[in-house]
Amino acid sequence: MTTKALITKAELLRMAKIAKEHGVIVEQVYKGITIRVAPHHGNTPAPSSPRVSDRRSVPDKVRPPIQPPLNKYEEAVMKSLAAVAPTAQLRCVRLKLFGAATREKLLARQYVIIHRPDGGKPRDETVRLSEKGVKDWEAHLKHIREHPYL
Repeated sequence: MTTKALITKAELLRMAKIAKEHGVIVEQVYKGITIRVAPHHGNTPAPSSPRVSDRRSVPDKVRPPIQPPLNKYEEAVMKSLAAVAPTAQLRCVRLKLFGAATREKLLARQYVIIHRPDGGKPRDETVRLSEKGVKDWEAHLKHIREHPYL
């Protein structure tokens, strides 16, 4: 005995007709399984497998200015510091995602300057962007504006 199909041929044809007429993706969820029908335009046959973006296939092969690239924590801290002002100091405890690993990475890149007042406690430390950090962050933003597809 075979199991019943999740969706009938008539339902698939109806979904395909709607997708083609309106140029939208039509979805139906049944028992946790999503069945999706998308319109296809053009003379070439639709790909049988989903396309995967390959960064090496970018024609101009432009490398980001910061190498190795910033991870999401480093980028979030740099963005927060740059948003305040390049020379303004923030207390380290006020920055989210500024853990010990992120601190060490940004210090190794020479992107931040951390200052602890004499006799101060670790919670009194302040951080600001260095000149190199400001320059590289601006180059990073410029690269993102010029190459949004990367």
